[in-house]
Amino acid sequence: MGLKTSGLLSSIILPSVLTLLLYFGSFVLMYIEGSLWHFISVQQWSSAMGNLRWIRNSIVAPITEEIAFRSCSAALVLQCFDWKSTVFIAPLFFSLSHFHHVLDQTKQGTLMKHAILGCAFQAVYTYLFGIYATFLFLRTGAQKAVKALNANVVVNHSEKGDGRASRGDRQGVEEEFRQVT
Repeated sequence: MGLKTSGLLSSIILPSVLTLLLYFGSFVLMYIEGSLWHFISVQQWSSAMGNLRWIRNSIVAPITEEIAFRSCSAALVLQCFDWKSTVFIAPLFFSLSHFHHVLDQTKQGTLMKHAILGCAFQAVYTYLFGIYATFLFLRTGAQKAVKALNANVVVNHSEKGDGRASRGDRQGVEEEFRQVT
């Protein structure tokens, strides 16, 4: 229990590489469209550090998610189920929590049908990532929380900090970084 320094470097690098491999197709599309350089630019990252919205979405949110949904809920579910079942059950709670966005979207004028479909897609996507992060948390030995947290930070940064997944959306990428800088 607790954070150990042995194996810390591999706990940071290996999950980051694996998570980046999961996003490989998106990164290739961003490269083709010329927007990848915005994502990997040191200047853009340092500018983002001064943006409270980016800090909230890319740093604070993953820490909160890992503590509340991976550490606590996975540990509680693990008391009732074996680890394999926990990997699939624990992420349900967090993924279903995304349906509160339906209300926000309908208040902004989105049709109820489109809001529900968008939130359903986000819930499925979040559930699949939750399976991956819960697996990392439960089965990778020491530095469990660091591995899952690091993967979560990479994913949240890949989503441009406002829920837009990296799909090579050049205009969205450039717009987000204009807001940051």
